[in-house]
Order: sequence, then structure tokens, then C-alpha cells
Amino acid sequence: MNRVQNLRKDSGLEVTDKIRLTVECASEIQAAIAQNEEYVCNEVLATEISFGSFDGEALLVDLVQEGDAKIGLVKS
Repeated sequence: MNRVQNLRKDSGLEVTDKIRLTVECASEIQAAIAQNEEYVCNEVLATEISFGSFDGEALLVDLVQEGDAKIGLVKS
């Protein structure tokens, strides 16, 4: 969640802006996020979280721990 909040800030989004979040990650990380999806969405103001490869739509991509995950977000 910290990485997502940093990405929001770095992209110039307002604190109240809603986002769509895309995560490209290992199945273990995906399962943990999916299990806590409602909590994650509430914390980062995401309207949805999708998993898979990026389609070029994401404003920002960040690597977490040497490529464990790529995180992208777009304003909703």
C-alpha cells in the first residue's frame, strides 16, 4: 500500500482521487491481495484491482523488491 500511495503522490493525483490499480505479480502475492481486496481498495481509494500484464494504460509502473511485482495505476 505504501508503494501505491507513493505512486499516487508522484503522479500528482489529489488525495481524494479514485484510481484503478493493476498488479502484475506472482500467484502468492496475487492471492494475498485478493484476500484483502476490500481493505486495499479502501486504503488506496481504488475502484478496482486487476491482475495480469499491463496494456500500456498505466501511468506509472514500479518494481517492488527486485521485480516481485509491477504496480500500475490510472485515475478513475
